[in-house]
Amino acid sequence: MTLEGMFCLVTVFALLVLVYVNTYGLSSFYSSKYTSTLRATPRPSFSTITKRTTARKNSTSLLKKTPCFSTITKREIARDPLKKYFLDQSLEQLYHFNSCAVVSSSHALKQHQYGAEIDKHDCVLRFGCAPTKTFERHVGSRTDIRLINTRVPHIFCKQEFWNDSIQMFNQEVVVVRHNNAYRIIGEKVNTAHDRYDSLPKYIDYINTHSDRQLFIQGQAFGPMVIRDLQEFCRKHTKCTWSNNNGASTGVFGVLMMVHLCNWVYVYEIAPSDKGLLEKYRYYYNETDLLGLKAHAHPYTAEHLYLTDLSLTSREDVRKTGVLLFRGAEQC
Repeated sequence: MTLEGMFCLVTVFALLVLVYVNTYGLSSFYSSKYTSTLRATPRPSFSTITKRTTARKNSTSLLKKTPCFSTITKREIARDPLKKYFLDQSLEQLYHFNSCAVVSSSHALKQHQYGAEIDKHDCVLRFGCAPTKTFERHVGSRTDIRLINTRVPHIFCKQEFWNDSIQMFNQEVVVVRHNNAYRIIGEKVNTAHDRYDSLPKYIDYINTHSDRQLFIQGQAFGPMVIRDLQEFCRKHTKCTWSNNNGASTGVFGVLMMVHLCNWVYVYEIAPSDKGLLEKYRYYYNETDLLGLKAHAHPYTAEHLYLTDLSLTSREDVRKTGVLLFRGAEQC
C-alpha cells in the first residue's frame, strides 16, 4: 500500500471515531468494564442535590488530605508464593469513572425512590451482602463493585459468595477491606491478625473464579482512616471517639471511591431525617439491630466527618440523605 493510501485509511478511521463519539458519547467508546478511564469532569445533574451545594465548594480542598487508597499488588509481596494470585496494578490504577454511586444498606433507603437515579451512574458500589432484587425502586439494580469485610464468607454471604448460580458477586469487582488483618512483612503477607482465616478463602475464590476480580485493600489504608477520624474528633466538640471503635465499611467505601471517581454520590450513609429514625436497620432486614450495632462503630463521628468533607450542606443531607464529593487528588 502506498503512503498516500495509508494516510487516507488513517483519516477515514479518525473521522469514524469522531462520528461515533459524537453520536453515542465518550463512555460507550470505552467498551470494556475493566478499562474505564473516564476523565470528564462536569458534574452529573441528579435531583437529590440542590443549588445550595455550590455554597460549600471550598470544602473540596479537604479531599487533598483524605487517606490514600491502594490495594495489594504483586510488587509489594514479591517474595510470597501467593503473589501469583494478585494483580500487577492496584484497583485505582485500573479503574476510573466520572460519576459513582455509593449505596448504603440503611433501612432509610426504603423511604426514597432513588433506584433509577442510582442506576444512571457510571459505577455503583454496594456493601457486604446487600441485595437488589425486589428493592430496585429504592436502591437500583446494578452493582459494579462490592466492598466486603473479612467476615465474608466465613460468617456472611456463604452461599452467595461461592454459588455461581446466584446473581450476587457475579459480574462484580470484589474489594476486601480490613483494619489490620493483613500486614506485609519482608515482602510477604502476614496473616497473624486474620481472625476469620479469610485469606485462604479469597485465594480459593480467585483460583476457582478466573473470570472475576478480587482486590485486597493495602495495609496502610485502614490505620490512616482511623487516625483521620480520631484527628477530626479532637477538633470537633460534637464528635466522640472510643479506642474500642473501628471504622465502618461505609466510611471505607466512601474514601475508596473518591480515589476512583471524579464525582461521588453517597446515599443514606450520613442519614436524612428519615434515616435517623431507624439508623441501625438494614433495608433488606426488618430486625431491629440497635442493640447489636449501636456501639460497634462510631457512626455519629463518621457522619460528621463525611458531611464535613462533602460539598453538601447539612440542611440538604437532612432532607435527602445524599452527600456529594469531588474526587480526591491522586496520592
